[in-house]
Amino acid sequence: MENSSTPDQIRGSRLSELLAPYQTPPKLEILDHTQQPVSDLRVGKMEGAIKNTFLGKKLNPDLDQDRFYVRLQDEALTGKGQVSVKLSTVNASGQNKESNVEVKLKESPPGSGTFISDSLLLVSDRWDDKKRVDKVKDNHLGDRTFQVGLGDRVEVEYPSSNLCAIAQVPVQQQLPIDIVVLRDKPGGNPVISNNKLQEEIKRTQERFAQLGIEIIPNIQVVDPPPKTKLSSGQEINLGNGVQSPTEIQWLDNQLGTPFDSQRLQVFYVSDFNLPTTMAGEKADGIGLKEQGIIVIDAKSDLPYALAHEIGHTLDLGHATNKNVMVDKPSTSQGFGGDKRFTQTQEQQMYNYGTQHGRFSP
Repeated sequence: MENSSTPDQIRGSRLSELLAPYQTPPKLEILDHTQQPVSDLRVGKMEGAIKNTFLGKKLNPDLDQDRFYVRLQDEALTGKGQVSVKLSTVNASGQNKESNVEVKLKESPPGSGTFISDSLLLVSDRWDDKKRVDKVKDNHLGDRTFQVGLGDRVEVEYPSSNLCAIAQVPVQQQLPIDIVVLRDKPGGNPVISNNKLQEEIKRTQERFAQLGIEIIPNIQVVDPPPKTKLSSGQEINLGNGVQSPTEIQWLDNQLGTPFDSQRLQVFYVSDFNLPTTMAGEKADGIGLKEQGIIVIDAKSDLPYALAHEIGHTLDLGHATNKNVMVDKPSTSQGFGGDKRFTQTQEQQMYNYGTQHGRFSP
């Protein structure tokens, strides 16, 4: 069979073979926002990266301080212009959340043999993962958002050269919470279903993944304490929910750990009827910082009520800008929902939680 290669192609191939021993070995790396190699990544908070436009909210990962990049250096590919790698996110059990998503790398500068991706972003929930950047559909070539959880890892592969780069998404702190669900009456039904509670816990864990904080729940379902009358004449009937500050303390005395303010106590009750919003309106719950007590109305339809109240117990007040700590949260779980923390809030919670022993040792 005749060789169809031109003389120039043959000479180029032979030159590559001669130079191969002297070329730098190819390298695949994951880079942080300063484009330095890293082994750990963080979930993006999207602070400053979301812009309101007449077409809706637009995400620009270039503006997120937790963005990352992928870089391939391979002299054998000099002049190729563009290559692609495969990116996956894998949990501790080896299960993929994102599997072999094709990511574009552009040669930069041209003719250098160095290829780098656009800025990429890790997210903690499916709504953020499905948000299109540059009109690219989720899991299509050019996708720039990837769902992870704390403890997961990011794997990038370039199969043509059998290269792989891995970065972890580490847990920075663990926050244990004791969740006490009251029954509607002795021997009755829990005031919140297990499915609804598990969904709320999951949403809370996704919110705190932005901060590197792992929420570790311990759940028990109990009968409400019996009705009683205090010496002041006030009747306590927690079967009807919480109607006064005195009942909150009584709830903690009867069912919580009143002498341990380090461990957060969360109570789901049938009704919560205290004016705790800035406007003096009925709220869906309350978080008491010093006592480490949270009480939530089981009927609440706010998807981030638990995350919001945990924020209060870690020293956060109500926010005026749109995030988890806004005074009147929306009921949306979508991309535009009130579900993010800021860098300042993160530092405030870390400082308070560390100083007051809220995190696991």
